[in-house]
Amino acid sequence: MNPLSFQITNLCAIARNLVAIVSSHPAIPPHQPFPGSIKGLQNQLQATIRLLDSVGRGLFDGRDTADVQVQAFGRTMKGLAYIQEFGMMNLVFHATTLYELFRKQDVSFAKWDHLKGGQ
Repeated sequence: MNPLSFQITNLCAIARNLVAIVSSHPAIPPHQPFPGSIKGLQNQLQATIRLLDSVGRGLFDGRDTADVQVQAFGRTMKGLAYIQEFGMMNLVFHATTLYELFRKQDVSFAKWDHLKGGQ
């Protein structure tokens, strides 16, 4: 199992890639990993959240049936198929692995902590 820093960096990259690939918007900056320190990881998460918060719904209009290039597969998929068959499964896998790493270190948080969004 890859370490915490890998899981956080990968989650951020996957989230950005979902937006960039499906929206095909050139203004989405490429993912840039931050230093592996706790502060660097926090900054990386905050930068990703700010990006996701800044993306308007209109960026995705009509993209569900649009062809998108998926470099990981070296092929083209429809936007919705990419999200459903690859993007979200990949995101959930790494989020679950991150959760497992926290639980392994006896960090106590429950489903409610996730559902209320850290508030």
